[in-house]
Amino acid sequence: MTVKQLTHTQGLGAIIGVVIMLAAMIDVSGWWTRQTIANVVQFTAILGFVAMGQALVIMCKEIDLSVGSVYGLTGVAFITLEPTLGVPGSLLAALVIAALAGLVQAIAVVKGQLPSMIVTLGGLFTARGIIYVWTGGSVHNFSEDARNHPVTRLLGGELFGIEAAIFWLIAVGLALNLLLWVTPFGNQLLATGGSKESAESRGVR
Repeated sequence: MTVKQLTHTQGLGAIIGVVIMLAAMIDVSGWWTRQTIANVVQFTAILGFVAMGQALVIMCKEIDLSVGSVYGLTGVAFITLEPTLGVPGSLLAALVIAALAGLVQAIAVVKGQLPSMIVTLGGLFTARGIIYVWTGGSVHNFSEDARNHPVTRLLGGELFGIEAAIFWLIAVGLALNLLLWVTPFGNQLLATGGSKESAESRGVR
């Protein structure tokens, strides 16, 4: 294979990235520790959850620029409401806020026929503005009691000595696969992304 052919190889960027990562891991004394691996798994799971949600939007040939800011808003809501509502209540409130943010933007795109990029860009700045006003630009810490709450430990602690986040990521990934390939909703979602006009002609709304 020539150099020119190699540069046109699909996935070359990913291969180079893996090689660089492996090279950085050679010094195992500073990298290959249990805490480092746990941190990587936890943050990878967070990105995985966000990516799966974004993937559903992209499958409809739309885009959501607000995911990062809405994620930050839900985190702020969870932490700041916890002293008042407790861990379960603040978790539920954060999920409701995230759902409402998505619902409002979805209505603007679907019913208002507005470009998703413009709507979600507005959502991005709106969420950031709410975060700034809500926190006053300061950092809020999660209390020690909240960290040790059973719900917190179940969702963000360890299961069988492994970060629980990775198990939740796998579970959500499997659930989304079933949603896409087994349920009528999933078929309609994929059909809409394949051809909106064709899907509408077959009764998909």
